[in-house]
Amino acid sequence: MYEQQKWDMRAEAGRHLGADAARAPVHVFRALARGTAKVSLQRKAALRAHLKARCAAASNEPARSPGDPQDACLATRQDAAGIPICAQCRGHCCREGGDHGYLTAQTMARVRSLPPEGTSVLDHYMSFVPSRSYKDSCIFHTARGCALDRELRSDTCIRYLCRPLRDVGKNSGDFIDRPSILVFEVERRWQRVFIARGSSLTEMRATKHPAG
Repeated sequence: MYEQQKWDMRAEAGRHLGADAARAPVHVFRALARGTAKVSLQRKAALRAHLKARCAAASNEPARSPGDPQDACLATRQDAAGIPICAQCRGHCCREGGDHGYLTAQTMARVRSLPPEGTSVLDHYMSFVPSRSYKDSCIFHTARGCALDRELRSDTCIRYLCRPLRDVGKNSGDFIDRPSILVFEVERRWQRVFIARGSSLTEMRATKHPAG
């Protein structure tokens, strides 16, 4: 994004806020632009085969208790500054999840005690498969977010923070005193621009022209 575009956005944000936004940081995110489709029997079969193999491999993985230090990074994470940022990018980072959801033998070992009594890990996961999910993305990736409960998601999914979100996190303390501008680019054809301040996220505008 050109510096002039950032200055123009800061000026526009200032007009919206009725305050000076000349120093507002601009964070640019890539956003998903795919529709949803009915989850096919073939996709379900592929997921089941993947889970069956991962569950078999999990028998060789050491059990991890909830207090295991390795699980410290798997605690429930709020978006930076408590703002629902991930919902605005619509899961761009989920698009490579395919029919495996990044689920590994290590994940299976971690969640082995979570299913209800009498339900296998495999069947528990299959019960979360949605009727529709995004095309060419993770099978659990729906228009309302991930279909899996957070504790069932892969270690990769729980740990991952995209670079713009990490940058927002570094500056989250500034949100109370001054705004930040969040730009979500959709395949460089659409832009949705938000002002973040405190714990609020306000859409400033959406454009259809190329980002440049």
